Amino acid sequence: MFGSMISRMVSPILGMVAMGAVALGISGRARQLTFAFSSFSWLIASIIGPTYSAWIISLLSWRWAMLIYLPFFLITRLFIVHNIREKSINKQSNFDSKTTFIIIIGISLITFPLSSTILRILTTIIGICCLLYTSFQLLPKGTFYKNSIRHRALLMLFLLSGVYFAADDIISLMAHDLFNANIVEMSTILMIAGIAWSGVGIYCGIKPASNFTHYKKRAFFGLSLITIAIFSITLVVLIKPLYLITYLIILWGIAGFGMGWIYLDTLNILFDPPEKDDGISPKEMGVASSLVETLSSEITISFSLSTVAFAYAKNQTPSAMPFNIVWIILCIIIILTFISLFTLRKTHR
Repeated sequence: MFGSMISRMVSPILGMVAMGAVALGISGRARQLTFAFSSFSWLIASIIGPTYSAWIISLLSWRWAMLIYLPFFLITRLFIVHNIREKSINKQSNFDSKTTFIIIIGISLITFPLSSTILRILTTIIGICCLLYTSFQLLPKGTFYKNSIRHRALLMLFLLSGVYFAADDIISLMAHDLFNANIVEMSTILMIAGIAWSGVGIYCGIKPASNFTHYKKRAFFGLSLITIAIFSITLVVLIKPLYLITYLIILWGIAGFGMGWIYLDTLNILFDPPEKDDGISPKEMGVASSLVETLSSEITISFSLSTVAFAYAKNQTPSAMPFNIVWIILCIIIILTFISLFTLRKTHR
């Protein structure tokens, strides 16, 4: 649990630094190609990551799986830091000590291990409230209610990230604990989705949406696939058909395919300067584009994991009901995401 807490604190920092660098240092076609090559790197990771995990865990243990890759990670980061050259230094920050402290408290409360069920529920609720508060404080003003293209796209990314990353965390756990999937089957579920997302992402990065109408068509197609996958998985979990693991592999692959069609083009919408100023600076958007995913996924993942924890009460055979509740909630959120897409209009141009 402590390792999970540290990783959830570090991942947002790395993500915001990367997105901030893209937003401030790269523009136009160069930025689009950067996103494409980023997807290519995730394509490789989607193949190597699950394979590496399954191989090392089978040969050694999960502890070694968490340790062996660290030298390569550190060498890569040191290489990047050594070769980055600052164009300018800006010491201003949108973060204050109060908000930073609330983020740390929120993540700590959500991930802190407690044996008492009541205390676990209480700390999770308080932690989620802390992250909701920081979402309103840290994301650009108007993210949750303004109708400009970039504000509404941020809201859509907030909801979509929450659904996808929570489902991504839950699906392999559910497959293993409820349906006795082995490590190869679990790795395949995650690998297929990652390959689908990254593969389509490469195409969308190289050939981004040519205009706003083209973007909405792509986004509608991608979001439709994700919605079909989420609702179908919910139904599969409820009826438990034969070859259930095969269904999960196919359906989650469809969800990854859908994310590929919507994700990078939405980032391009966020980073393209609007013809009329909407009050969001490039630096603010660079931070927000990463922070919106981090905050939403922390909220939904923490809720999902806290809910499914009740499936393991009293060390009995895991109950399917908590998992069913999580998938139903994710269905509701994905409907809200569809509404956000439908209300995305060129109102400020």
